[in-house]
Amino acid sequence: MRFNLEENKVRELEALRADKWIKMYTNWEKFKNSEKARKRTFKGIPNKVRGLFWGVYLEVPSVKLQQQGKYEVRLSIIRNSLI
Repeated sequence: MRFNLEENKVRELEALRADKWIKMYTNWEKFKNSEKARKRTFKGIPNKVRGLFWGVYLEVPSVKLQQQGKYEVRLSIIRNSLI
C-alpha cells in the first residue's frame, strides 16, 4: 500500500510524538506532575502508547497490589452462597 507525501508526514510526526512519550515514560517520576505531561496529554496521547499511559495515569500497578486476593475472596463467597 502506498501513501502520499501528506500521509507519510503525518505518520512521521506521530512516530516522533510517540518517541517523546516513551522518553517521558522512562523518567515518569520526574514528569508525572509536570506541566509538560499535562500539555502533552491535552494535545493527545499517540495511539502507540495510549494503553500504556492509561495504565500509568490510573496507577494500575498500585491498584493491583491493593486489590490482590480480593477477587478470590469474593469468588469463594459467591460459590459458597450458591451451594
